[in-house]
Amino acid sequence: MFLGPDGHSSEYLLDWLWKNSYSGFQNSDTHDPKVWDKKSVESQNIAVVDMCQYMNTHRSVYDVVKSIADFGVGIVKNVSLRRWVL
Repeated sequence: MFLGPDGHSSEYLLDWLWKNSYSGFQNSDTHDPKVWDKKSVESQNIAVVDMCQYMNTHRSVYDVVKSIADFGVGIVKNVSLRRWVL
């Protein structure tokens, strides 16, 4: 579910998101998933971004999504335990 800053919420099925993605991965034979380990995280191959950065920059979102596509994991730090607090 997506909740916008104006309170609007939208919910999408994973299948719909996949079919309507613009990443090109679904029709690409060039995507090569990578195995990750502690060294990958430490060498910054896996995206690790701060929550404020993630919520406020397109680049951080891109980095996390790319990391998820490549490694199956992306890390967002300093996420509040309370809902929607930055």
